[in-house]
Amino acid sequence: MAADQAALCGLIGALGGAILGDSSTLTVPLLTHRLARHEQQRVRDEAEFDRLMGVRQTTRKVLIVLDDAHRTVLRVNLWTGQRSRPRSKPRWQR
Repeated sequence: MAADQAALCGLIGALGGAILGDSSTLTVPLLTHRLARHEQQRVRDEAEFDRLMGVRQTTRKVLIVLDDAHRTVLRVNLWTGQRSRPRSKPRWQR
């Protein structure tokens, strides 16, 4: 009777180990692939963010140059050379 129980416990232990081994054989590659996809998405998101920040900075620089040119035109009429009073805000900010 005791030998039968020991054999049964050994069989249950072996089956449990086999089930755990098989499940890890299936789940580890799936989890690894999922982690790799998340990492690739994170890298793409960072690259997109950096690109958008570059566009934002370039746009801001262009707006500053245009605003300076506009204010210069308002201060001095390039055709007549006469000074005029500058406006308080540029048109694109109104």
